[in-house]
Amino acid sequence: MTLSRPSPNRLALVLVTLAGCSSPVVAPPAPTPQETNTRPVPTLTEEDRVTPSECKQAWVAAVTGRVVDGTGAPIEGASVGYCIFADGLSTCLPDVKTNKYGWYNKPIDKAFRCVEKMVARAYSGPTATSNLRLSESYCRPALTPSRGVLDNVTDDVLYKLAAPTSLPGLDDAKKARTVTFPGNIEVTITPDSIVESDQYNYLSAAPLDLATRPCFVPKDLTLDGLVAFAPNMNVAVFSSNPVKIGFKLGTTLPEGTAVDLYVLGGVSTQIDADHAVEEGELAKFGTGKVTNGAVVPDTGSELPALTAVGYKRR
Repeated sequence: MTLSRPSPNRLALVLVTLAGCSSPVVAPPAPTPQETNTRPVPTLTEEDRVTPSECKQAWVAAVTGRVVDGTGAPIEGASVGYCIFADGLSTCLPDVKTNKYGWYNKPIDKAFRCVEKMVARAYSGPTATSNLRLSESYCRPALTPSRGVLDNVTDDVLYKLAAPTSLPGLDDAKKARTVTFPGNIEVTITPDSIVESDQYNYLSAAPLDLATRPCFVPKDLTLDGLVAFAPNMNVAVFSSNPVKIGFKLGTTLPEGTAVDLYVLGGVSTQIDADHAVEEGELAKFGTGKVTNGAVVPDTGSELPALTAVGYKRR
């Protein structure tokens, strides 16, 4: 007779004897790797791990990482997607979800493992059980894989944002309306010119603490202010009459200070019909000045997208 090994997921019966009587007790199943507060270990073959001779760039068969909020607390159920750039092309892969400790494990299809650069997008919008408003994250991890695995050592951080203090209704989508937020932040939006106008009612915003230095801010760029918006929205720049987004960003800079303006590239962000902004790139798009305690764009420097907006005195 051949004995088979029981499945590790099968509940084991443990006999407990107390004061002369016995009672069967069900022992809990052993936690799987995704249920423990440790970095996941991708399941790869030796062939997966070895860089093929024809790949002259980084070989990435899997990526691991973690998503946290601004306090460092893990975010369960956040979505994480990677866009891969190689040979002048970009491919965005399906999202994965984080576990209860914020960890994720993303396998990469064999066709896209030879990588020139990568961008990770992490996001977590309001749900049926939570009205938590969080920024989105676009990070470019350093391409330093070890035997096919890129362990992203820098957490993807989603910062807490605030609901509007004033959110006009959507009665006339062709009409511009001003949405206000705490901190003297305003945006003037024409919903008909926004690709993701169905997300209008979830608009959120807040200034970010520059001391935390979000991953998308280049090391050689010193900003004077940074405001994040969510959900990310884009102006329909290819439409017949696109209307960009007016804005005011509260600031402590002196009155009349001239500033350069920067926008974070999100999904399909375009400054105009001829100039795209890559995901994770913080690109200069215009100029402005401080008026009545807020940064206001110069004419022609209105926002092409609601992602994150930075400014730096000129």
